[in-house]
Amino acid sequence: KEFSGMIKMNEPSADVWRWIEEGKELPEIYGLYAATYGLESGQAREEVDFVVEQMSKAGILEQQA
Repeated sequence: KEFSGMIKMNEPSADVWRWIEEGKELPEIYGLYAATYGLESGQAREEVDFVVEQMSKAGILEQQA
């Protein structure tokens, strides 16, 4: 499936997107997000999961089996 639209993201969402594109796994992304934005690990996980869910709903993330 190919996406040919435009998505507007804030900086934290763009960071999550970039880390996914770089092939990083979620546990590593949680740590990077927490360190980048000065968050506790639980809060970072919640925010990253929300961003990933929104990207999935928008159809811009490939679903893994």
